[in-house]
This record gives sequence, structure tokens and C-alpha cells, in this order.
Amino acid sequence: MSKRTFLVVLSGLALVGAAEMARAAVVVDYTAATSGGLSPDAVGWTRYGTPMVHNGSYLLQDNTANDPNSDQSGEYLSPSAGAGLMKLASGQYGIEFRAKPLTDVPFAGSSHYANLYLFWSDDSYAYNVTIDRDTDDAGSGTTGGIKYGQNSMSDAVTGIDWSTPHTIFVGYTGVSPYGSFDFYVDGVLKSNVSAGSMARSGGWPFAQDKVDFGDGTTGQGIDVAAEWYSVKIHNTAVPEPASLVLLGLASAGLVLRRR
Repeated sequence: MSKRTFLVVLSGLALVGAAEMARAAVVVDYTAATSGGLSPDAVGWTRYGTPMVHNGSYLLQDNTANDPNSDQSGEYLSPSAGAGLMKLASGQYGIEFRAKPLTDVPFAGSSHYANLYLFWSDDSYAYNVTIDRDTDDAGSGTTGGIKYGQNSMSDAVTGIDWSTPHTIFVGYTGVSPYGSFDFYVDGVLKSNVSAGSMARSGGWPFAQDKVDFGDGTTGQGIDVAAEWYSVKIHNTAVPEPASLVLLGLASAGLVLRRR
């Protein structure tokens, strides 16, 4: 490949990277480390129940020291990402969060899905995902995943080592009649789930064009703990391809130097 051809290819990649940057946008963002020490309700989010504790780089959700018979709840509802962003069969958006569960959510008996979850709604249905620290519920394990559902929980992603925080991105692409959700872990695509399988009529339209996170239930005799680093809504169904953007910027620099 000649030097001129090489530069043309790099220039093309630069344009692709720039296009991706223009297309992908975060429309709602709470990041604990850059919030100036402020909790979500101090920057436009709505708090329900017990507040989480800001620990510098993350929010701590932890009421485990409470009497199990006085189960606590506490969650935050985001501002709107814009009316109509989350639209069944035709919308395109992404829910992103970075977290580390410190205790497990058991799924035996009654539903505990809302003790460590994210919840959102489009114009027809509601959806939720639950962080599962230990797949087999054996106790101190840290290999789990992401579940969806309510009384009957299904696996969206398995094999996540929750001994460290991970960034989860759930991207929706609307295609009639329901569309589907892609699940990414730290930028790597792991699974695809039909939106019809995840859709719930209960709870809608709470959190329409918004996202709610934390512990949304009381009275189940359980409190769990987690670190929440960030929660975001994107107007794209794929996470920002950072490596491609960086390559595009680097190649743009090469082209400029060539000129």
C-alpha cells in the first residue's frame, strides 16, 4: 500500500470516527465522580425513599444493617431524556450504568427483582434489569450477571465477575413489532434479547423516557448493597466506540500533518 493510499484510508477512518462522535450522545448523565460530591437529587433527579451515600467516586446503596422486618427502599428517577426518545418499534436509545454489587439478590420465593435494579419505560411498556452478584445464590460468590423479569427471572448476561465494577450498556433498536435489546459488558456485545420478552405492562408509564435505579421495594425482608458509579441515557443503541473514535482522531492528525 502506498503512503498516499494509506493516508486516504486513515482519512476515511477519521471521518467515520467523527460521524460516530456526532451520532452518539449522552442525553442524561449522573456520574458520581464528577458530580462535585452531589447526589442525583441535588442535580435534577427525583429521590424516593432512603438516600444513598456519596463516597467520592460512587453512591453507596446499603441498608443491610437495618432490621429485616423494616426493609428500606431508596431509588433515583432521572430527568426526561426527551419525549419520544424511548418509542416502541421505532426508537433507538441506550441505558448505561456502571456498578458493583456488594451483596446478592436472592430469587427464591417472592420476587426481589427491584432491590438492585434499573427501570425505564417507552410509550407502551416498562422494562427492568437486575444486577445478580451470585448466579447460584450460594452465598459469597461473585460470579453472576444481569437478569430481567419480575416473578420469573431470566438471564440476559451470565459470567460477570462482580468482584470489580463493570459498565453495562443496554441498547434498544426498534423494529416492528417489539424490537430488541443488545447487552454489552465493558463495551463488548454479550447477548440480544427480544423486547417482547422484557416488556412489562405493570409499572408503565412510570419512568417513560427516563431511567430509575436503586432499591424500589420494601416489605420483602431483604436489603442489599451496591456501589453505583454512573447512570446514563444515550440516544444511540450502541456504546460509544472509543477505540474507533481515538483512531479517527489520530488519523485526522496524520492527514493534517501530511497536508
